[in-house]
Amino acid sequence: MINSLSIKTKFGWFSVFENNGKIIRVKFGKTKKQSKNKILEAYKRSLIDFFNKKTPKIKAPYKIEGNFVQKKIWSELKKINLGQTKSYGEIAKMSGLFRCSTMPLIRE
Repeated sequence: MINSLSIKTKFGWFSVFENNGKIIRVKFGKTKKQSKNKILEAYKRSLIDFFNKKTPKIKAPYKIEGNFVQKKIWSELKKINLGQTKSYGEIAKMSGLFRCSTMPLIRE
């Protein structure tokens, strides 16, 4: 059973979804169906603490689903330190998946 909880923050509403003790989805906006459990309440506290700069990370048990490329990119995103920024191109280079993105396009 999928449980969900909406959280009002200074950046707007966030909705978080949990299944079998793991966070499976986070999205902007408020959901109609609300439920409470320990995982969702802990995520709520962690998210609020993160936005209030009390913690550098949002702590939660996530279940990451995606294809190989998505998982590789997300893995690289996790390496970016708090306060740092990276361009899409820098992230692509970090992943090692898009070596061809630096090649010029030549048309004859």
